[in-house]
Amino acid sequence: MVKNYFQPQDLEEAVRLLKRYGKRARILAGGTDLMPALKRGEVDAEYVISINSVPGLDALEYDEGRGLKIGARVTYSQLLSSTTVREQYPILVEAAQQVGGVQVRNLATIAGNLCHAAPSADMAPPLLVLAARAEIIGPGGSRSLDLEEFFRGPNRSALKTREMLAGLVVPALDGAWGASYLKLGQRSAMEIALVGVAAAVKKVNGRCQEVRIALGAVAARPIRARKAEESLAGKELTAEVIAQAANLAARSARPISDVRCSARYRREMVMVLTRRALARAWERASS
Repeated sequence: MVKNYFQPQDLEEAVRLLKRYGKRARILAGGTDLMPALKRGEVDAEYVISINSVPGLDALEYDEGRGLKIGARVTYSQLLSSTTVREQYPILVEAAQQVGGVQVRNLATIAGNLCHAAPSADMAPPLLVLAARAEIIGPGGSRSLDLEEFFRGPNRSALKTREMLAGLVVPALDGAWGASYLKLGQRSAMEIALVGVAAAVKKVNGRCQEVRIALGAVAARPIRARKAEESLAGKELTAEVIAQAANLAARSARPISDVRCSARYRREMVMVLTRRALARAWERASS
């Protein structure tokens, strides 16, 4: 049961509150995950700390050297309205467009969704292939963590008690990169992913110099398909080569059967979506 609500005016005050109340407190940004969970009794929080008045956490800034900074309060709608994001990171736009409806996107934050750590989170695979890093802050100071290490399991993140996710940093990409995100759901909109696949390819002189493949909703957390990536190094991505990598990606998946579909179907769809995502990313990459 919530006993008190705080609205700190700066990051230092937010950290002090986290230090004082520890695991009895929850951070509130958009609230699209937290509020329903509180109402259902799935989350026990005596204290709610809103960061909506903390300056700087709504920053969405791009620098050619450092890349894209996504503050903890940046919403999906804010991301979608950014011309820079559309030009520099179209894969993030592809993913954000598939999150909820307009009302949800106006409130929901990218950071908040990642903290929920759902294996099916739409933004996780694209951010993994973009090599994003999580910027974490707490009473002990700040630290930076590869996003791949941030996810620990269903609804479990690397955040320690009294820590919060302050934002994300996505490295800048040159024109040699191409990327794509594909999602399978039972409906075409406002649906949790049955399978999500992201691929990013760096093409140099007609060959794959670097590739990253990430899978969502087919393991206990979003994962990279490392063996599939290794199979593509230095190769021209022909249909046959892509098909072989897609098969390896499917083998790396650890799906479950649930009320929405079977594990076997999910594994087969990993193969299909990986093949399509790689082909699209290869086409988008400059040679």
